[in-house]
Amino acid sequence: MYAIAFAIVLLIVLLYTQRYTEAYNSGEDVFNGEPQIDGAVAYYPGTHGFSVKAGDAPTAKSCYEWSKRNGVNHWGWRKNDKSCFNYADPSILALLRYREEAQNEGNVKIGCTEPGVNVINGCTDWSKGDIVWGKLSDDKLKKFKPEIAGSYLRVTTLDECRAAAEDLEYDAFVYATNRHDEYPATCYGVYKDSLELYDFLGGKVGADLIDDYRYITGCTDPEKKVRLGCR
Repeated sequence: MYAIAFAIVLLIVLLYTQRYTEAYNSGEDVFNGEPQIDGAVAYYPGTHGFSVKAGDAPTAKSCYEWSKRNGVNHWGWRKNDKSCFNYADPSILALLRYREEAQNEGNVKIGCTEPGVNVINGCTDWSKGDIVWGKLSDDKLKKFKPEIAGSYLRVTTLDECRAAAEDLEYDAFVYATNRHDEYPATCYGVYKDSLELYDFLGGKVGADLIDDYRYITGCTDPEKKVRLGCR
């Protein structure tokens, strides 16, 4: 009887230990698996797919802590080689809304570093209205020049594109997401006149828009709304 009681206590301790090491913060979302991506994957700039090298992340908590230290809104952990990764463009995680788009569920965990957002939304709050899927036609844009920081010729993050647009004193910009076939996770352009975006809610609307998931339109000022022309 004592042996049974001891076994029960030991099981409780083991379960608690596992919960402690894996539950970084109970309010933050975690997903088992990673999206299936056609073509090259653009990882967080400078990491080359390993924000923490193989063998240095014994638990997913190591990946969470790296992301928190570096101000990244998500983390990824590979169980098999104990490494961490982060995407340059976390919006690619929206593919996880569809179960057939997930893979490696037994090996990979992906989570958010802040509460109140979900992995399947790229650990991003889309409700504020400062970013929407899609873009207007290219004739309404001015392309980023190769020589400036945030050029569409190099992998970067949405926040870096926002900063580059602000430096150029434009009110709205376009980011090419990880689903773009030519320039994944790069700055694409700025709007010549952001008021063209008035009433634009994203998605496909007539001939002015192309594949909405390949682009994100955003306001330079995160307190502004795209549908109000970012003004």
